[in-house]
Amino acid sequence: MREETKRIFESIDELKKAIEEGTIRVEDKLITKDKDGAAIFVVADIRDGWITFVRKFVLQDDKPMKRKDFDLIQWLNSDYMETLDKDLKAIMVAPDGQQLMDLPREMEVFGKNEYGVKEEGSRWEYFKKLNNRICGTGDDAEYSEWWWMNTPHRASAAYFCHCSYIGDADCIFASDAAIGVRPRLILAQRNQ
Repeated sequence: MREETKRIFESIDELKKAIEEGTIRVEDKLITKDKDGAAIFVVADIRDGWITFVRKFVLQDDKPMKRKDFDLIQWLNSDYMETLDKDLKAIMVAPDGQQLMDLPREMEVFGKNEYGVKEEGSRWEYFKKLNNRICGTGDDAEYSEWWWMNTPHRASAAYFCHCSYIGDADCIFASDAAIGVRPRLILAQRNQ
């Protein structure tokens, strides 16, 4: 069986056309811009009328998850959101009261809750491949990075889960640690 070629969308119009035609696939890529300049978002999952994208590489600046004066999810939905292409922001959705910008959760990355609170859902198709969980700041990065998941630890909300530089689950103190960030966003499928 021949594997389908993954596509690269270089404009929001190309992306919208593929969504309307129903031809978008997991691992298709969108090239856009954000706070780091050029950014690539990859289709991580398609289900229940939603197309979920995750940033292919971690942002260049590590961030804590929570401190007294900082909340990573709030930062994604304010400062980071302001750096995204306006046409992309116009087609983003927040299903079921979720935030427009968020982070993947432990269940979505690993298909189970090894460290985090029990979550509903299942593993995203994209993260079934180990190589898609391991990433750095770009194709030419010398090292892979740890990156946050939006799942509090089951024993203490002071700890949050993250994906390690070798692609497995772990947890760390949320206010002291500054580690990588892979934002996720969601678009609606056609006829939704």
